[in-house]
Amino acid sequence: MFFTKKQLISLFGVVGMGIAVTVSCGRVPTNVSPGATGSVEIRVQLADGIGKGAAEKKTGFDSLVVVVNGKDMEPVRWACPIDPVQLFLIDTLSGIPTGSEREFCITTINRAGEVIHEDSAGLRTIRVDPNVTTLLQVVMVPVRGSIYLQIGGVPTDVDTIGALFTADDGRQWGTVAPRSPKVFVSIDGIPHATHGILLVAGFTAGGDTLYRARSELRVNARATNEVALSFETTPGGVALTGTLQLPGATAVSGSLGAMEVAGSERGDLVITEIMYAANDSEYIEIYNPKEVGVIFDSLYIDIDGTRRLFTGIQIEAAGYYIFGRQMLPWVDAASPVKSALDLSANGNWVTLRSKEGVVIDQVIFTGGSNDLEWPRISGKASICLQAGHCNCAENNFGRHWWTASTAIEGAPSQMGTPHGL
Repeated sequence: MFFTKKQLISLFGVVGMGIAVTVSCGRVPTNVSPGATGSVEIRVQLADGIGKGAAEKKTGFDSLVVVVNGKDMEPVRWACPIDPVQLFLIDTLSGIPTGSEREFCITTINRAGEVIHEDSAGLRTIRVDPNVTTLLQVVMVPVRGSIYLQIGGVPTDVDTIGALFTADDGRQWGTVAPRSPKVFVSIDGIPHATHGILLVAGFTAGGDTLYRARSELRVNARATNEVALSFETTPGGVALTGTLQLPGATAVSGSLGAMEVAGSERGDLVITEIMYAANDSEYIEIYNPKEVGVIFDSLYIDIDGTRRLFTGIQIEAAGYYIFGRQMLPWVDAASPVKSALDLSANGNWVTLRSKEGVVIDQVIFTGGSNDLEWPRISGKASICLQAGHCNCAENNFGRHWWTASTAIEGAPSQMGTPHGL
């Protein structure tokens, strides 16, 4: 059984639907007389993984909530804004009634009141003494995540892309996106460890299904896994594959046209910087993670399915190499074809291939206003891979990239770090 375009739109409208939950922290106590109080200094560390972008629908969070309870006290609740970019918070909570068994329930929530993180230790019981500040160190782990869909090569006869994730217990999350040659959408707010069926389809303007795919998966917010789908067409089929990036998101990449999704990436070299916002000065930086230098007589840079050949590439151990649209002081090689590295602010499929065509590394990025955590560029600035995520698996996720803010030597109007500078 599969869903139709009309059914999906009726379920989720244009932007999708979330499932609201309520959370209870501890017991409901009887009345308490005023008495001595103490304080707790709380140090909260958020497990890296779920970020927050400007788009409200992405799986994000706005507030840290602490509820303190006990047999002989009324519940006390604190809520404070939290910046997800800063993964560490220190604050002091005062006015807590003293006692030996004070239960602390600590969560992060979003604007809808959904819990996004919870205390990794669960419900904590500690002693609060009068006029004493007790230290409480907490690691928060995500309990909700997203499924990211990045689909390329969408044919012109497709009008709409729809996706629906149905849990075993009948809960559903979905999204509908209008056709674009490269579609980037997300299904957000799915509870950790939810098992179910993901359905993806391409519809005509009249609602007929042209492409469809189905996969059973479990959304795991705290591990790394791989997911594979296959689109069915009439006749034939189109391959779709994806990577489960965790915690917090499942990225599903697929192609309905000439673009090829990498089933695996060899990882000899890693794409570490992309300058797409500098008109004729676009470039792609690659990094050699090995402890020895490497030499390639030929490499291909594949942009959205079009390959450009580069020859005589030599990169030192832990060194960088720049492929540019034109020869500039920081560029190591440029194609004689002027449009070879014509990158788009709307995103590209960038694939580095060996001379045999084997995928060494692939990055599917999107720019502008997006819900997939890719940096948003202002002016002529590149996006750079964070040092701690320099591998061909983690560079597939926008949350691991940042916007360059250092002027390139010789080009003060352009921000970038070519050659890791």
